[in-house]
Amino acid sequence: MSSRKPHLGIVSLSKYARSETGVIDEGPYTNEHLVAEDVIWSGTSGRFDYGKRDLRDCADSFLIHFGLSGDPLDTHLLSLSRALEQEGYPVLNSFEFTWTCGDKYFALERARGLGIPTPQTLLAKPTGTNVPAIVSTVESELSYPLVIKPRGTMKGFGVIKVTDSDLLVSALQLYSSSGMSCLIQEFVESGGREVRCFYAGGELVGIYDRRRGSDRFIGVATPRAGQESGVSVSRMAAELPEARVLISSCEQLLAGFTWDLAAIDWFGSDHGLVLNEINTVPGIYSMPEADRVIFHERVADAIRRRSQSSRRPHDVAG
Repeated sequence: MSSRKPHLGIVSLSKYARSETGVIDEGPYTNEHLVAEDVIWSGTSGRFDYGKRDLRDCADSFLIHFGLSGDPLDTHLLSLSRALEQEGYPVLNSFEFTWTCGDKYFALERARGLGIPTPQTLLAKPTGTNVPAIVSTVESELSYPLVIKPRGTMKGFGVIKVTDSDLLVSALQLYSSSGMSCLIQEFVESGGREVRCFYAGGELVGIYDRRRGSDRFIGVATPRAGQESGVSVSRMAAELPEARVLISSCEQLLAGFTWDLAAIDWFGSDHGLVLNEINTVPGIYSMPEADRVIFHERVADAIRRRSQSSRRPHDVAG
């Protein structure tokens, strides 16, 4: 490739992409959001168009920005992810990785099957009429306080700490009106601690330990250094015993997938760290500036690597 910066196309549903328009310069690469609904199969085998251009001409590599939201277009985005990959478009993170980790329940079930500690979790689809039955099941299997949150989505949207039956009913009714499935989980007494393991370019960038007052509810493990008072974020030395355990667990979670980017979040507990979720489009506000430089350099390398290894239709013709 030329010496110009590699360009990443982040493919999102319009409700996300159109709120983040324009090209962003991340140092060693640039990126912009592309509207998934505007990516059209051209009728020519193996080709997708965006506007009047071959999608391949819009970016060097693509990243599917997926978090299961209950929107009917979720299926469109996943189908597009699989189709682009099958047709040889350069995509960061495979369809299987994006699908599994974009669905928080799937990710937790995978972890549980590997013997990795997770919160006790129930999956529910409130419809209004079934709310009493869900409440009965929850109260027979979990104790208050508990946490209710979307099966997917991002940035901690819709995460609620539930302290009694009335609040549980209200939260379930809210989810019923939204049409979204939800996870109902035991509340992990974290003591105000959460940990994030950042990966980019297929490698660990760092492990970041965030601590804040134990009386504050941690809805989602997304440490944002310097953006809250009373919050400290530090890098955990990889040689520490706890870090080695974390790295081993992360390697188990990532094994078997083709992936480039990931952020794996953990809650502290009296019995050790417990998995919260896996993010395939990680925000980087939780790491020091020097580590962000490393992160961006590895993303740039991943964009180039995927672009160079992809195939165009004429590469396999005949």
